[in-house]
Amino acid sequence: MWGKKGKIMTNTKQAKIIPITDMLTNPELRISLHRRLHHETEEVHKTIEGWETQTTSSLEDVIKARILEGENTTKILRNSFMYGCYFGTKEQSQLWQRSLNRLGTLPHHQGSTLLIDFQIYPALLVLYAGGIGSISSGSMFNLKYLIDSYVSIHGRDKVKIIEKANCGMLGNNGNKLLGTDNRYTPLSDHLLDIFKSEVPEEIVFNEDIEDIFDRLEILISMAIADIDRNQNNYIWAPLGRFAWRGNAMGGSILAKIGKELEEEGDLWSPIKAGIFGSSSNRAKAAHEVILSLVNKRAF
Repeated sequence: MWGKKGKIMTNTKQAKIIPITDMLTNPELRISLHRRLHHETEEVHKTIEGWETQTTSSLEDVIKARILEGENTTKILRNSFMYGCYFGTKEQSQLWQRSLNRLGTLPHHQGSTLLIDFQIYPALLVLYAGGIGSISSGSMFNLKYLIDSYVSIHGRDKVKIIEKANCGMLGNNGNKLLGTDNRYTPLSDHLLDIFKSEVPEEIVFNEDIEDIFDRLEILISMAIADIDRNQNNYIWAPLGRFAWRGNAMGGSILAKIGKELEEEGDLWSPIKAGIFGSSSNRAKAAHEVILSLVNKRAF
């Protein structure tokens, strides 16, 4: 039975409530943590299973309703991921990946392309929640497991979630579906608004949530560019709101990441965690791709 503020009631008579932070830090509660995450993940997956991908209704109306439903149904799980990826240990990292892999197991593969693609929206929300916790705490080992999570349809065609569910997921339909007007990055802006209102202060710890958010999106974009380069595909990566923020004075998070790479090389924390194949050369090449795309962006 689940209580308020992300706590689990282990016995209705005793009404004992265990905070998730206790589950993360007490080895004796590891089974409770596993059960909690499994329960929350399955609740979200039930929602995804209920989303038909064939409809005679307006696609715009259906997607708008599912945006709201996806955000409501993942709220508890997002909270678990934020706390888990902030306070959690390296040994617990696979839990977050397994949860995302489950959310990425899409039940429908026929119907409207837009509705099929939108099945991944809950996983995108949860991935960002965990990513914010990881970035804020510097837990790059957790971020690596999030980045390595995958999407599969009926157990086939596995691709990484970040390749399918990135900040450009809704493409040119974003402004229309989200009710925004002439935004360069409507979904990226929308996701930031969500997390601005719900990330606990103890997770942000007086840091700028926009900087944390931008760093997450840059690392995701760099990871996608790295995947494309290694697969010899056309090299592309999504540009989030970071591409239009802070660049005029050279003070963007993208510039800071470039400086960190130059100064720290293989000791840079994402590389030490195994992202970019633990290679500073691959990370630098991916950063150059993103920098080039930002410089070519259309206003």
